[in-house]
Amino acid sequence: LMVLWLFLLLRGRQQAPIALVAASLCKYVTAPQLAIDFIHAVRVQRLGWGQSVARLAASAILALGGMAIFYRSAHFFDGVRLVGSWHFLQPGEAVWAIELMLGVSLQPFSIAAEAAFPVFAAYLLWKAWVDPSRERTLQAVIGLMAAILFTVVSHLWAWYAIWGLALAALLPTWWLSRFIIGV
Repeated sequence: LMVLWLFLLLRGRQQAPIALVAASLCKYVTAPQLAIDFIHAVRVQRLGWGQSVARLAASAILALGGMAIFYRSAHFFDGVRLVGSWHFLQPGEAVWAIELMLGVSLQPFSIAAEAAFPVFAAYLLWKAWVDPSRERTLQAVIGLMAAILFTVVSHLWAWYAIWGLALAALLPTWWLSRFIIGV
């Protein structure tokens, strides 16, 4: 569904946010891509800020409505909380493993490893704002998903890489796509 959103987005279709909301209802990690949808609406489709915010608000209401059908209590989120408490296979944990092996504190490197992907994603979002070309949009989408995969998600099961893999295949010669494909 996320690739469908990207297909619709790059063709300027107004239905794009609906596909992204559907993707977010299936897997919540796609929701941050709404930032790119907003950038594209304002910069490429030339919608006003009000129209773009309304478009996102309508998408959010649709998502909340979809969740409301299944929501019965706060226990609805117990699975997410449980899985979110597991921490492994993240860049910071990789540095920590090297730290244990060497017996030397590498905390600055651990912090840098944890910050690298979100900082780079923010940079790519800014670049997509400045130059909203197809390539910059794809880079921002891939960079944001990489930040989610390698930083936001508390643990990286091998099959989670599929989230970025489909996107990386759309821009296979870019270094971050190759990194994601290699993971």
